[in-house]
Amino acid sequence: MTAYLLPSMVRIAQTRIPTDDNSSIAGVQIVDGVVYADYLHDASPLRTARWDLNTNAVTILAKTVLAWGFGGGSMLRMTGDGDGGTACADIVPTERFAEGGTTGVCSAYLGRAVGTLSPDGKRIVFRAANQPMLLVDAADLHAGVWRPTTITAAKYFIGWDRSSAFLTHDGDPIPKGDGNPSPILRCTGPDTCSPIGLSAGNPLFFVVTDNLG
Repeated sequence: MTAYLLPSMVRIAQTRIPTDDNSSIAGVQIVDGVVYADYLHDASPLRTARWDLNTNAVTILAKTVLAWGFGGGSMLRMTGDGDGGTACADIVPTERFAEGGTTGVCSAYLGRAVGTLSPDGKRIVFRAANQPMLLVDAADLHAGVWRPTTITAAKYFIGWDRSSAFLTHDGDPIPKGDGNPSPILRCTGPDTCSPIGLSAGNPLFFVVTDNLG
């Protein structure tokens, strides 16, 4: 792995993860200026390596950790064993990301789910394959309370629009035989969604937030 500065493309560090063998990198995240690389080696579970770009030191963490969004000065952290079993989700400061741990809520559902934190850090949308989306209060999660509300007005999450609203769709957004894609919905609650207008021609679109709530 090689790290470069942008836009100059000056190389600042290079390493191999793990340092003594070849592995397949499954994902890379940068949290608080440190690189976290999830990797697979042979038939072993997913592992996470911490790569300090200042010292070039690589540390293999005891738990797999993933960042599922930043907001309100904190982040949504998932901690697991990398085997798809039980995982734990919590709202933590960025400096506590690498600690992993079993704070927050732990469950088999979280081991197969993905969560996205709202820009203000107060709400989370969780989704898992073939299951309805769930809206969770971040304060509840941090307190160890699992009290989700099922999102009934739509099926597929796109992204947070602002802290109080998120975008979804209720089917396939790509046009099928009739040329009509599923409309994009803006939701302000689990059962309150309305279509948003897009220009003709089924354009591609991107969600950009300013994190101001």
